[in-house]
Amino acid sequence: MIAYSPLAQGLLTGKYDRDHLPADKIRQRNPLFREGNLVQVFPVIDLLRQIGKEHDATPAQVALRWVTAQEGVIAIPGVKRPEQVEENAGALDWSLSTDELARLDAASTGLKLSYF
Repeated sequence: MIAYSPLAQGLLTGKYDRDHLPADKIRQRNPLFREGNLVQVFPVIDLLRQIGKEHDATPAQVALRWVTAQEGVIAIPGVKRPEQVEENAGALDWSLSTDELARLDAASTGLKLSYF
């Protein structure tokens, strides 16, 4: 399976948090960035940051590593700048532990995101 938008339109990059919400109109109109969805996703983003610190990795790298750790899944993240290509490539040369995968799975299980 090819993961469509494995970084959730930038939501899982760590760029956005409770104090830094999207300012661009594209994301403001995107249902994924609605308050009800953000409140649910912020704990996952916090965990991506925490695990990233343990691996000297960005939240985006952890998110990509998590997605590609799933059997039969490949991710093709979109990029706008060369730095993003380099950052995404930084998700390739290390692994998440079984415990870290379980923590990420637990944090994301039960999310009920609204896309309408």
